[in-house]
Amino acid sequence: MTTQVHPLQESFNAGEFGKRMHARVQFDKYQNAGATYQNILPIPQGGWASRPGFRYIVNAKSSSVRPWLIGFSYSTTQSYILELGNQAMRFFRNQSQIVAPDTDAAITNGTFASNITGWTDNSNSSGSIAHDGTNNDLNLVSTGTGNEAIATQAVTTSNTGTIHVISFEVVGDPGDEITVRVGSASGGASSNYLADAKKHTGYHTIEFTPGASPFYLSFENSTAKTISIDDVAVIDNAAVEIPTPWSEAQLPELSYAQSADVMYFAIGADTRPYRLERFGNSSWSLESVLLQDGPWLAKNSTSTTLNISAASGYGITVTASAVTGINDDAGFRATDVGRLIRWEDSSNDWTYLQITEFTDTTHVKADILGPNASGTGATTDWRLGKYNDVDGWPSVVGFVQQRLGFAATTKYPQTFWLSKSADIENFQDEDKDGDVQDDSAIDFQFAALQVNTIRWLASRKKPIIGTQGGNWTLRSDGAVLTPTDISADFEVSGGCARVQPLEVRNRLVFAQAQARKLLEFADVLQDNGVQGFDSFDLTILNDRVLTGGTTQLAYQQEPDSIIYATRNDGQMPTLTYQPEQSVIGWSRQIHGGAFEGGDAVIESVATIPGQDGSGQFKDSSGRSEVWVAVKQTINGSTVRHIECMEKLFNADEDLQ
Repeated sequence: MTTQVHPLQESFNAGEFGKRMHARVQFDKYQNAGATYQNILPIPQGGWASRPGFRYIVNAKSSSVRPWLIGFSYSTTQSYILELGNQAMRFFRNQSQIVAPDTDAAITNGTFASNITGWTDNSNSSGSIAHDGTNNDLNLVSTGTGNEAIATQAVTTSNTGTIHVISFEVVGDPGDEITVRVGSASGGASSNYLADAKKHTGYHTIEFTPGASPFYLSFENSTAKTISIDDVAVIDNAAVEIPTPWSEAQLPELSYAQSADVMYFAIGADTRPYRLERFGNSSWSLESVLLQDGPWLAKNSTSTTLNISAASGYGITVTASAVTGINDDAGFRATDVGRLIRWEDSSNDWTYLQITEFTDTTHVKADILGPNASGTGATTDWRLGKYNDVDGWPSVVGFVQQRLGFAATTKYPQTFWLSKSADIENFQDEDKDGDVQDDSAIDFQFAALQVNTIRWLASRKKPIIGTQGGNWTLRSDGAVLTPTDISADFEVSGGCARVQPLEVRNRLVFAQAQARKLLEFADVLQDNGVQGFDSFDLTILNDRVLTGGTTQLAYQQEPDSIIYATRNDGQMPTLTYQPEQSVIGWSRQIHGGAFEGGDAVIESVATIPGQDGSGQFKDSSGRSEVWVAVKQTINGSTVRHIECMEKLFNADEDLQ
């Protein structure tokens, strides 16, 4: 008599196995796996759940441009999704797009196409405003404090007591600053609707609530140089948006790192780093970063001298006695605009300058940004900044032990720079006496036999640097890294893709160089009893799950620990990842709908902590929100949507 036995299958969370695992019947997870896991999510407790649907939020900015989503999280109640498109950024919160209210306010002549009509000159003393016919800007022409240039416009509105949002660009050298105010009186003296807001070169939106009509919008420049404004507008019943310098093609290469309400971006080549700051739901600034006092090349070792035409001020002339020692003996070049110079006089007093204008190979104009010099005479004691449009700007950004880190310029692909400790935009590598201090900036280049381009910076128990050739860790004999106490250890070969890694619990998860494997980088006790680092292939059970390569990673911490990855073909593989419970289960998420006869394409994914804000379609506090950008064909046309995943059904709480 034959007895049929149906063994209990107690778990399904081993996920989808690749074909290479089909014969591994003795493998302990074999009975808990499946050949196809599609639109389901393995859960750590052992079962699986149907993947929730996606809720349409809004159309992407452009149906012809691939959006790129990034999470911006200040706290569990102040989290945002950034949608980056072709030279544009929009914002989402509370499961909806941030949109300026409907008002009838409007700016007259905010683009200055041919004149500055509509703007009143309320400047002090010799300050003035003028039209820049070359760039079609409004120039704020000031000679310094007491001679402020002030441009004002009276704006009428029938919606007093309602939030208004203005947008504008500050045009100038990196670090240039103007003051914006909104009040009930002309001339800029009153700022009762918007307190004086200091804004630097870059793009801005500001929200305020006028109490009367008209309200007076003023831009003031008190710096002894000309700074301009452009594209001034009231955002009226439209998405809050700011321009960016990044093209659609650059977005997958964009490196970013956040600290509190500030996020830094780096892309490299001839684009300098930018800083995104949040001041309110509709108040954002994307500013060109002016780094202080470095990083620097080695001190001049030639007989070439530099002298300056003034000991302080803006637009001074820097004169070189020869081209030797400057840009490989070619002298100054037009692409040096924005570059720094460190200059030290015969009294050993130093300052630093930013080049603002190219004249010829031995002459440039510059602003003195450091301490006033004690003299102006020619000296051989000078250094040029490492960053410029030819040698490149950093392409990687991150934070390491209270220092802002940049890495990988065109000329120095395997070098990283760490700011002064707790002074994150200051890269001073020695004090005024020429001494290196423990908190001084750090300049470090990997010693490798071949070019080992840095891909990303991360920090767990030790700082981790992902490179083209593998992973390095940084160490010091003391408690923290210092310029004289820093070493690098090569830990794991295999290389890293230029995909932002994920910090998951006490591990780091990253894409290998070809972006077809996901690796776990962890601190382990090795066979020889020594504590060290190793990497483990998280795709070993399904070697085809990242076919074509992953382009982006995101981590959902709650309700379950899940990693989301976008794939070049539009599928979104997910990894249920709870290593302390030996749970590693792959599945593939395929969006409904279609694109050109195939599946809809998930082009980007990001996660933020959920919240229960005004206007949300469902409370998401206590879980992570998963946002996606989707490309589909609808009625014969390509459309792109921004969508948010619904809540995972949980019978224990949802049926109460």
